[in-house]
Amino acid sequence: MGNQNVRGHHLWPTSCMPGINRNIDSDVPLQSSGSEEEGDVDNVTWRELENAVVNNDGECLDQLINCGANINTPLNEKGETALILSVKLTHLQLVRILLAQTVCKKNCLNVNNCSALDLAIITAFDNRLEPRHNLAWQIIKCLMEANSEPVCKDAMMYVIRTALKYNDELFLYRLIQAAIDCSKSFKFHELLLQKLHRHQPIYMDSIDPLLMNASDFSVKLVRYGVPSDLEYVVNSFMYYLESYWDSKENKSSVLQKLILYSTAAGWCWSQQQISHIHQVNPAVGRWCSRQLTNPQSLGHLARKKIRRSLGTDISLGISSLPFQLPECLKLYLILKDVDEILNSRIPIKEIFL
Repeated sequence: MGNQNVRGHHLWPTSCMPGINRNIDSDVPLQSSGSEEEGDVDNVTWRELENAVVNNDGECLDQLINCGANINTPLNEKGETALILSVKLTHLQLVRILLAQTVCKKNCLNVNNCSALDLAIITAFDNRLEPRHNLAWQIIKCLMEANSEPVCKDAMMYVIRTALKYNDELFLYRLIQAAIDCSKSFKFHELLLQKLHRHQPIYMDSIDPLLMNASDFSVKLVRYGVPSDLEYVVNSFMYYLESYWDSKENKSSVLQKLILYSTAAGWCWSQQQISHIHQVNPAVGRWCSRQLTNPQSLGHLARKKIRRSLGTDISLGISSLPFQLPECLKLYLILKDVDEILNSRIPIKEIFL
């Protein structure tokens, strides 16, 4: 029995994850010519839009939008749209106004190939001691909730590498917590784990607490993310396996947690993945092997089918159904039974989904 739900590569990579930019609507803007955009109403120009953003004038921005201003046009030679410029200047009110517009392209890039979320994270990091620091974090959360994506690998590398180098755990914990609270992005998940893994050698303290904290974000994506994205989330687990942990118990515990949630969500482990798992935790590896050969319960098979059929993130899918599900079924679909299994500390060999 093979892994029937794999798209693209079928095995965990052992170095960098390929295709980091896959499935992303990058919305790269055209370079501004400094002229009025064709189709704008009442001669609304990009210069008026830029002035509204620079002056943090929400009322003026609203008026320009109502007059038909193209909020996605580059406003300067750096290729900064109204959203990118508002993020850069930490104008929270303007960011909220722009994100509320259905036409707003949240993943436009500047000339350095940075998205609004990339710049928001850099701004929060570079202004850790400045008054606008908290505004930058609010902007990060707004962008994450609006499904803005990280695009520039160098942006994530810069903040994580520098934070690890100078032992700035507070920033890293806050970034991970923001993702747990607001993000559903498998791209952010992949970049976060990749950079923590690759730059671990420059960190003087134990990486265990950071990875354990990051695993909560992994679990969130498994439980509530789009089922078709489960492949990408699971493929990123290799960074947990390849990182150096001070405590084998911590590594084994995190691995078991990730395995149980992913299996309950419908993932079918390949033989090579099981081989990697067995090297870290033989008991969990044997349990995964049994999932390939033992009959699955009707409840588990039904859950896999329902989750896949929702076609969107689980919470939205459940709430969008034309009928009301029993509460116990809702909890089962979001893997609440796995919470109870882990809390009960049942030996892995006695766990049946």
